[in-house]
Amino acid sequence: MPHSENGKEERLLTRKQVSEVLGVSESSIERWCREREDFPLPRHLAGRSVRWLLSEVHQFLATLPVASAYDFDSDRRNGRR
Repeated sequence: MPHSENGKEERLLTRKQVSEVLGVSESSIERWCREREDFPLPRHLAGRSVRWLLSEVHQFLATLPVASAYDFDSDRRNGRR
């Protein structure tokens, strides 16, 4: 199994697992791979099998902007929770 920069064992994630970690659909993961330069690309294992490094997914999350209180108020006004 691969190791991260700090020497710990690295975890590999499927597209479904990445979508669950990020709380988005699998199609969003595919689109982000094509359209977002800041989204981590998967590693090819064999054939069509690909996996993402958990540490890179966490790093991507850490770069996202923090939502403001206005964002939450807007969700409530639109009937979302």
